Amino acid sequence: MKSETKLKKSIRGKTVVITGGSSGVGKATAEAFALERCNIVVAARGKEALDETVSLCRDLGVAVIGIPTDVSKAEEVAHLAETAIQFNGRIDIWVNNAGVMASGKFEEIPMELNEQVIKTNLFGYMHGAYSALPIFKKQQEGILINNVSIGGFMPAPYSAVYSSTKFGIRGMMDCLQGEISDYPDIHICNIYPQIQRSTGNMHSAKYSGLDFKIPPFAADPRDTAKKNCRVG
Repeated sequence: MKSETKLKKSIRGKTVVITGGSSGVGKATAEAFALERCNIVVAARGKEALDETVSLCRDLGVAVIGIPTDVSKAEEVAHLAETAIQFNGRIDIWVNNAGVMASGKFEEIPMELNEQVIKTNLFGYMHGAYSALPIFKKQQEGILINNVSIGGFMPAPYSAVYSSTKFGIRGMMDCLQGEISDYPDIHICNIYPQIQRSTGNMHSAKYSGLDFKIPPFAADPRDTAKKNCRVG
């Protein structure tokens, strides 16, 4: 109980940036940090769904803003970071979460779609780290959380490009861990959740010809979101 009380005191009032915050784990993560009385900066491509997350956090009584952002574009992620700084003077926690998926035989998925998966998943996390780490170094503290996926350890046939992005995120963040070793109060934390009961999985592009269902063992996004708060 004592450790839980200390945790809540440590993140109360912190400013948290969350990408892909309009649904699934991202939305649940925004809610979880809002319940811990953090200031929330939430980003996603779709403004209507983004506004729903903003309303959810505002109803919980915390300061929150939504920034329409395509994480595959470096300039939009840079703008997100700049706006977050203007919002509350600092960024304490950055959660890389936005991601997309396409499933099917490798050669049957359009190359344009494969490239977009790489741009959103791998480049998106790179852009987030590239924007957040200089801010953390200036502050001498900060936490970068990456919702990577169990796919970062387990290859998924019929999702070869998706798997490559997850392995890539894992490798990139392992390298960055070494680069921040001289900063004792800056941390990079990777989370590898299992398949989620989320709209992202239901609406992912499918080229397999099979009607994949979300399995019964899929996790509740709110349970995964709690791990983000424990890391924070």
